[in-house]
Amino acid sequence: MQEIRYYPVVDMDTEGLEKQAMLPATDRDAVCSRHGFWLEEIVPHFFRLCSAERQAKETVSRFKIHCPRCGGVLRPISSVTNGNRHFLYACDTCTNNLKENYK
Repeated sequence: MQEIRYYPVVDMDTEGLEKQAMLPATDRDAVCSRHGFWLEEIVPHFFRLCSAERQAKETVSRFKIHCPRCGGVLRPISSVTNGNRHFLYACDTCTNNLKENYK
């Protein structure tokens, strides 16, 4: 069984819309207590955006979040939100590289 990874998310601009996921941790409580946003990676290369406080869907949908692995912009693949759990994202660059490795 794979361990869940939690990536703190920090602002890259003054508006707070461009965000970068940082190095992962496996201690959810440590990440949640120190950061307003983080990504959960339960399935490799798929990330769920989470927040310490409730966020409006309209706010979260404006974010451009960069992949913690390659730096590319993550693509939202699910817009379902539930209070502190937001969009599910995938990285097209990383998933395409995975496909290439399995050819």
